[in-house]
Amino acid sequence: MRKFLQVLLVGLLLLGLSSMAGAEEWKRVELTEGVPMSFELPAAGMIEKNNHGKSGDFAYGYFYPESDLMIFVTKVQLDQEMIKEYPGDFPFDRIKDEDLKDLAKEIGISEQFKGLRIGYLPKGQKVVFNDFVSKYGSGQEMNLFGKGYYFSMIVSKEGGLTSKEQEMAKRIFDSLQIH
Repeated sequence: MRKFLQVLLVGLLLLGLSSMAGAEEWKRVELTEGVPMSFELPAAGMIEKNNHGKSGDFAYGYFYPESDLMIFVTKVQLDQEMIKEYPGDFPFDRIKDEDLKDLAKEIGISEQFKGLRIGYLPKGQKVVFNDFVSKYGSGQEMNLFGKGYYFSMIVSKEGGLTSKEQEMAKRIFDSLQIH
């Protein structure tokens, strides 16, 4: 009986170690230009590209060639008219949900609306989520105004996101922190 328990214990230990080996490693990405922000992304196979605009705008791309997954992050400085119309650090927080959906459509947050909905970041900031389908691919998008910037995060790929990739998108969106 003792030998059986030892074999069982070793088997469970090996099973646990093998499942840990397949677990994805994530890393926190820090973006300091404009308004500092950070979020988590899977580390394995990531290729990073960034582009700095002329007027304080920034775009970042994270590509995973093995799975064709693409993650885009943009930070666009709001013009003075938008800052006056929507003052404060996180103006979406003060807009009623239906009005925010109308605003999202009006300013063209996404051309291909499939599942526009309102949500919240873990620290309570209100955001607009959108599931989209376009000629370039499909995926999920998160948008918000914050500290004088428009932020957008898109997780997409040609075809559709798998359920695992949809869970990944949720984790990426939930990890966003604006400092």
